Amino acid sequence: MMRVDTATFPRSQMCYLNRIVYLGMLLFGASLLWATTSWAQQAANIYIGGSAGISRSPGVSMVGDSNDRSSICDEFINPLYAALSQCTVPNRGEGDSWTVPFDGTGGAFGSMFAGYRFSPLLRAELEYILRVSNYGERSPVTTAQGVNADKLSDELFLAEEWLGSVSMFGFFANVHFDLYMIKSPVLPYLGVGVGFGNTKVDYGSVWSRSPDPRDIRTGRDQPNADEIVSNLAGVASNGHATMQETLLTLQVIAGGEYFVGEKIAFDLRARFMLSQEFEGRIVWDPLRSHVPNLRRDGSEPVDGLMTTDDLSALVLSFGMKYYF
Repeated sequence: MMRVDTATFPRSQMCYLNRIVYLGMLLFGASLLWATTSWAQQAANIYIGGSAGISRSPGVSMVGDSNDRSSICDEFINPLYAALSQCTVPNRGEGDSWTVPFDGTGGAFGSMFAGYRFSPLLRAELEYILRVSNYGERSPVTTAQGVNADKLSDELFLAEEWLGSVSMFGFFANVHFDLYMIKSPVLPYLGVGVGFGNTKVDYGSVWSRSPDPRDIRTGRDQPNADEIVSNLAGVASNGHATMQETLLTLQVIAGGEYFVGEKIAFDLRARFMLSQEFEGRIVWDPLRSHVPNLRRDGSEPVDGLMTTDDLSALVLSFGMKYYF
């Protein structure tokens, strides 16, 4: 039998990382305002460029919540559900979350950018980025609350979820501070940027009960226990979705450029990207081997909300700039 830790898994209402992102926006806005007011009269120094590189993303903990009810409240499993008061209360699924951990992974990165030098010290830049991380990992559900904890401990034959690829693309506004006072063939710089990344997460979920009716504990205290046990043995819930959300993202940059001509420079950048909490929905179809709702008339559809605040990345890229 699978045994899991049923300790409560805390979930913050407002992710601490979001506060960092918002603080970064304020710093970015203040920097850009100071740059434009101080150097607006300077002659323009425009450049364009592109880069490619690699990324490293940390391990991801996905937290799931659903609006499902206990299996004895499923009309397809228990036709006598209406006699049970817990089967008609509002707030379906409240307190029945679960957690799935995934290992970190590598990925690919690309960008295109155009910039404007306000002074020897400051540049503003608009950048389009694309980042893809391929996790490609199946992982068992390790922590659960409420009725899900009971299912995992007693009768589930399989409970695992799958994280495929995670991609982000979007536009960022960056401010770069050139450290021209450092005498070196390579001009180092620091930067900060903020933008919105369209983020897609490929996700799957499989929960399957033991095919042996003797393993099923759900409904044993009901008057039609034999019917419930027979209907539950061997059922499976299977879902797959490409979840999508646009996330506010902050990036912190450290780089250097090396001129190989009057107008051409190599550009090396390292950056850390930090995003808001991601939320996406998944539907199990089938749900316990039937259509994804609790009632035979099609009412009370069931889906799940998957969340994580672990979609950050460390990126190293190499590219070229052309100055006009």
